[in-house]
Amino acid sequence: MRRGMAGRGGTGGSWERSELFAGSSAAAAAGRGDMEEDAAVRAMREENDALTRDLESKADLMSRSATRINHEVRDSMALLQSVGSGVSRARSGVAGAVDGVSKIVAEGGGTLPLCKMVGVMVLLFLVVWFIFLR
Repeated sequence: MRRGMAGRGGTGGSWERSELFAGSSAAAAAGRGDMEEDAAVRAMREENDALTRDLESKADLMSRSATRINHEVRDSMALLQSVGSGVSRARSGVAGAVDGVSKIVAEGGGTLPLCKMVGVMVLLFLVVWFIFLR
């Protein structure tokens, strides 16, 4: 066995030992590099998980906001429809009043009935105004 060792490097076994130790320090350095690489991968995964959770919470917030906006739009549309029907009724009422005034003026019944009607309308308007203000 000694002959095999001596034949390799000519120095007995020092060549094998130096290569062996050189390899072990390189392997140790590579092992440390792998550990550092594993730590970096772990850190990136943790950061990725944190960012994913943050993104999920923001997406959930946007979903809830969109749902709330949808409900508000529906409520607003219902309110606008009811206001629109109220305006239509008011318009027909005003049109009837204007027709009545036009008939009175056309008949030539004088200014007294017209003044009475305008006075009553102003009085009704003021009464309604004060009722709804309080």
